[in-house]
Amino acid sequence: MLPQWQVPVLQSVTVQYGPGDLSLELSSSQSQLQWQVLLSSDPQHFHPPFTLTDTHILESPFSSFQVDVTENLTCQMNIHTSHKCGCKAFTYYGNTKHAASSLKPIPLSSDDIKTMKDSTHKDMVQRVFEMGLFPTMDEITRAANTALNTAIGSNINLRRWKTMQQGRFFIGRLKAIVNSTYSDFQKAAPVIVLASNQSLTELLMTEADMQALQISRLGNLVHNASSFDVTIRQSMENGVFKLVQAPLAHPSVTALLDYMLVTKKYSNYLCTDTGNWQAHLEHAFAFSAAICHEELWKFANTGWINTAADDFSMSRVKAAYNEFVDHISSLVGDPKMIFDLMLSSMCQRA
Repeated sequence: MLPQWQVPVLQSVTVQYGPGDLSLELSSSQSQLQWQVLLSSDPQHFHPPFTLTDTHILESPFSSFQVDVTENLTCQMNIHTSHKCGCKAFTYYGNTKHAASSLKPIPLSSDDIKTMKDSTHKDMVQRVFEMGLFPTMDEITRAANTALNTAIGSNINLRRWKTMQQGRFFIGRLKAIVNSTYSDFQKAAPVIVLASNQSLTELLMTEADMQALQISRLGNLVHNASSFDVTIRQSMENGVFKLVQAPLAHPSVTALLDYMLVTKKYSNYLCTDTGNWQAHLEHAFAFSAAICHEELWKFANTGWINTAADDFSMSRVKAAYNEFVDHISSLVGDPKMIFDLMLSSMCQRA
């Protein structure tokens, strides 16, 4: 008689897999368990047999699998068995060597990651102001990935970092730059617009008279895109002055843009040698004008006192922005020259 540990064991277990059943006949043979698989009448959901060696290296499955219900298919695999609830449970742990190697830390210093992030953030802000402040979601996604890929370059470790959770999270932060730009301009606009448009005479009036005057005066400023143009005197070579239009030179617009460039440090992104700085500033001018237009529109309809800070329509801002972009692109002659001088002057001052 054989010792107990050498006695062949035969068990049969029915496993539900898709709409059909399969019968597993298990027999122990020294160090391996032989699986004899008997297919049911509906074998379409089954996978082809495969073999796992003792080193857990998975061999390629058959390229094609023809089902024959009369054919016995056999596969060999190392398994871990455990008893639970009176049933035999099987667990395959996979290629543990590969799993362990994929968890190795990426050799990147915090300085490497910070440098890459700073470069990518700067590039993304420039791309937003170059392609326009109201890009589509697809354009935002492409810009974020392009900016990150440019900063990563051929660095293999940074490429691996991009595929990890931190990299995917950073892509999300890059996409959010568009909305954070909206927020930066929007938060600064109310005080700047109020300070540059309210007069001492209005402060001495009654509330009713002040609101009536504001509605009349400010309503003219939101009438069309050229309402923010300012007439200035230009000195000629012979000492004679002539009147010319300075596009978007209204104090509200220039004050807001100057605040964003200097105080909020947008000059670090827009007034640089990289990228098209003039295109950056043109879109910044148009967006500043659109934000001021929205604030003045609210003031003209409700007055200074009744204006709610959260009553802000980005759809109106977008419509005004497009008008101001078209207005800038149509400039020619003296207005175009004056506007270009304004751009370079603001960048130099910032």
